[in-house]
Amino acid sequence: MKNIFLLVLLVGVGYFGWNEVSKSKPDWFLKFVANTPIFDTAVSINFNAHKNWTEQSLQSEFENLFLVCANEQSKLGDRVCWTYISKFNDMPANAIAFFFKKNKHGYLRVSSNIENHNRIKDYLDNTYKYL
Repeated sequence: MKNIFLLVLLVGVGYFGWNEVSKSKPDWFLKFVANTPIFDTAVSINFNAHKNWTEQSLQSEFENLFLVCANEQSKLGDRVCWTYISKFNDMPANAIAFFFKKNKHGYLRVSSNIENHNRIKDYLDNTYKYL
């Protein structure tokens, strides 16, 4: 009986802790999720398909990610949604950020470690043309 009580207590604390942490999305939690194979934190984006994302549609499309959205005034926009990721279009990556201006997506930033930077750059250079 004591073991069952401890198991129920542990499951309850774990469930409550997971729900609370997944809502507040602290940095250590996002890194843990991105680096744990059981979570799908890979991002695939077809840039040829016209994306008119709003913050809400972005969160719906990438519901597998724990996106953190906040006000951030910059030349890239007035809001940003970001998270840590494992892959970007099948290439290793560390983080992704979507920038919005007046709730319209404008810019995307993908971060990777130095070893993968040229691979992502070559992919973008060979796949898309600069205007």
